[in-house]
Amino acid sequence: MGMKRFFIGISLLLLIFSQSVRADRAEDTAQRNEGLADYAALHGMVQDTEQPMFWLFVGDSITHGCLHTHGGRSFAEHWMEIIKWETMPKKGIRRTNDLVLNAGVSSETATGFLQQTQWRLQQFRPHVVFINFGINDETRYGDLDKFCTDLTAIVQLVRAQKAIPVLQTPSLTLRAKPMRPHYAAAIREVAAAENVLLVDHTAVWEELCGHSGASFSTTPASIAAPGELMNNDLHPNAAGHLLMAQTIARCLRLAPKNSPTMARSTPLFKTR
Repeated sequence: MGMKRFFIGISLLLLIFSQSVRADRAEDTAQRNEGLADYAALHGMVQDTEQPMFWLFVGDSITHGCLHTHGGRSFAEHWMEIIKWETMPKKGIRRTNDLVLNAGVSSETATGFLQQTQWRLQQFRPHVVFINFGINDETRYGDLDKFCTDLTAIVQLVRAQKAIPVLQTPSLTLRAKPMRPHYAAAIREVAAAENVLLVDHTAVWEELCGHSGASFSTTPASIAAPGELMNNDLHPNAAGHLLMAQTIARCLRLAPKNSPTMARSTPLFKTR
């Protein structure tokens, strides 16, 4: 009887342990995205090699990719390599006619972008628009309600362009300021409310730091970025940008097979 209880106890512990192990955060986001109409539309366009696509990136200095990569590629530049060269929907056919434009501007906020939409968005006819704001909004304004309003307005402007919006949560920063995880949570909320595709850099970086789900709590914890991925407090270095590009591909399930970009490892992170 004692041995039977022992084995029952071990079985319960194994069950509890197996249920406590979280799935990969990028995989979680990909599963969430799969349920959206935009996901099917996006994959349909990528598979159509007869129709080139226009990919537009808007955001702040992290999207801009200036200075802090020290000559390395920004995540938007990595995406150009992934989608234009490494992606091959049909045997022997690549998406080399796609256009990838980076309209990110250093120091920009969602509020500032809304004052420049004619130049940075509406003059174009993109198929997909990657949106990355939040860090400067928190630093400069600290008004979470205004940020959500502005971000929703940007999403609606993108849809008015008949493009697919993709919201991104920010990468982590070296100084773990209390409000920053609230901005990541706000971006997820706007994505849910507007049925928008999401790339959750915050969640992936938290997982990388050993604090998976820190910004998902009702009292979200602010986690400091790993120094190996940062050039200064706010800006990822070349390794951080590589991780961000890999996260985009994984969250959207657009990671090509045998991709050199996806196969590269970054500090603390080994390609799965």
